[in-house]
Formats: sequence, structure tokens, C-alpha cells
Amino acid sequence: MTLHDPVEKMRGIGPSKAALLARLGVFSVGDLLFLLPRDYRDLTRMKELREAAHGETVCLRGRFGPGPARPVRLRSGIQLVQARLQTQAGSVLCLWYNQPWIGRQLKDEEVLAIGTVDLRQGAPRLVNPSLEPVSLVELPVLPVYPLTRGLTQKLLRKWVRAALETADITETLPGEVLRDLRLMPLKEALSAVHFPQSLREAGEARRRLDAEELLLYGALLRQKKHLLGEAANPYPIRSGEVLGRFLS
Repeated sequence: MTLHDPVEKMRGIGPSKAALLARLGVFSVGDLLFLLPRDYRDLTRMKELREAAHGETVCLRGRFGPGPARPVRLRSGIQLVQARLQTQAGSVLCLWYNQPWIGRQLKDEEVLAIGTVDLRQGAPRLVNPSLEPVSLVELPVLPVYPLTRGLTQKLLRKWVRAALETADITETLPGEVLRDLRLMPLKEALSAVHFPQSLREAGEARRRLDAEELLLYGALLRQKKHLLGEAANPYPIRSGEVLGRFLS
């Protein structure tokens, strides 16, 4: 599979899912791989609930109690789903607004609930937590992608991982540039930017992708000068000059 292939060629992405991805500017396999996380959840640095202030993000490990969690429509028209997460430290009420389907996703399994702490009612509550089955969490850092209605973090992570495993990712920078600037190869950088072992590794991966973007921009400027009949810059950017200082 090439980076230019439409995302519909990937398993599990039909016309309806492709239309949702198009809202994010994703049309090809390459677009999917370059849909970079907008943030990361470092599970090794998450605060405990008792340590968190109002509005902070926490990660709790536990199970949801028995019984269905049905949506309730409030007077404002908002649909609310409530469920209690049982943790080693006790139970905490989880709230989801306008996500009526979440009740069907609550299973009898151990999960990581990552959400925002609400202390306005006295007892802490967890608002709109994302749920990650503990059995499926392989890395200490989880990518957080931009979303549109109908897509979830789990789906995007699943598709990105599949693209990394099946796409033919060809290196775009010369080996000399990679060596001089101490940059990751492209395939390694894409893997690390989506599924890093640490925030530092994610930063190094973004540094490599930023370097390529800067080099491409410089090449386009030189081409434009050539087309306009101006003299091309006889001094290409070298690792020890502007680009090296920018990336350091």
C-alpha cells in the first residue's frame, strides 16, 4: 500500500468513515500518517484524583459497576450518561454529556478512565472521560488526535497503527542530512510521533518532521527564484548553519 492510496483501501474504512476522515483533511494513507497528535497523555505523569485540582486531567484505573448506564435528557436538551467507576481508592461518578452511545461501551473489564476533574458539587466527578481497556494499553504515552463527530481516539489509533504496518514509507531525506542533523529516518519518526515510548521521543520525532518541512520550504523558494529568472542561492543550508541552530 502506498501513501497515495485512498484511505478506503484500508481495512475497516468504508465510504462513511472515509467521509468523516475527510472532515479532518484525511483523504489518503499518507494524510492519515501525517495527521499528527494534537497532544499526548503521559500515563506515568497523571495525578491521582485526591491530588487534582478542579479542571485538571487525571487517569483512573478501575471497573464500572453492574447495570446499564442509560442516557437521561436534561431540561436543556443535553443527554447525560452517568456511571460509577470502582477504583482501589473508592468510587467516582463519571459523567458524559451528549454521548448517549457511551453506555453501550461500558463492559465488565478493567479500564483506564482519562478525564477532567469537576469539584463544583463537592465530591470529585470525572467529566467526559475517554476509556482505554487496560488489556489494550501497550505504551505509557497515548496520542490524542483531533476528532470530528463520529470518530473516536480508539478508531484513529487503530487505523494509524495499521497504516504504519502496511504502508510503504520511503525515506525522503539523504542519509548525509539525517546523519549531520542527527535525525530519525522517516518511518521511525512517524512511528515515534504516533506511539512514543516517552514525550522526549515524541519531541525528537517532531523535530525530524519539522526539519523536512523546513528543507522542503527552502527548496521551493530556490525553485521559485529560478523560475523568476533570479540567481539561485549558491549557498545551500547546511547542518551547522541556520537549520542546525533551528533544530538544536
